[in-house]
Amino acid sequence: MKKLILPKLSFLFLLALITPPALYGKIWRVNNQPGINADFNNLQAAHDAAAAGDTLYIEGSPTSYGNLNCSKKIFLFGPGYLLAENPNTLAITFEAIFNLGLAEKVSAL
Repeated sequence: MKKLILPKLSFLFLLALITPPALYGKIWRVNNQPGINADFNNLQAAHDAAAAGDTLYIEGSPTSYGNLNCSKKIFLFGPGYLLAENPNTLAITFEAIFNLGLAEKVSAL
């Protein structure tokens, strides 16, 4: 039995190495603060450029990102929730504020 485990693990490791990166979504940084070098400074523009499956990291900012009309399945990550209740756990204490309009129903797992 032990002899079969090593070849299976080797095969899975090799498969993971040769899987093309195109199968993974791209990660985009969004920050609307002046002087910050990010992929986008406008949330709607980042959404429009992203493909389904991409990830948008929305960084904290004292300025609202405005409205986002979301029409594709993307991942949105921000600085978190309850920031004021956890001030000692953050490097950046700004929220990432935007209004979300969705083209389809959202479900959570």
